[in-house]
Amino acid sequence: MSGGFNVGRRKRTGESQAHETAAACSNTFRARLNDRIKGKKLFRLSASRLSMQGFMIELRR
Repeated sequence: MSGGFNVGRRKRTGESQAHETAAACSNTFRARLNDRIKGKKLFRLSASRLSMQGFMIELRR
């Protein structure tokens, strides 16, 4: 019984760690979104549009 209980504990700790890492990733993602909204949004959008247009032109050739 004790062995199975220990395994269950390990699984729970692993899940909590994964959840923590996922939360950290989401936090960084939100921070990036905030940066875009603050003023880099237009620049990044225009840059991405130009790069996409160039990529499509290269494909057409």
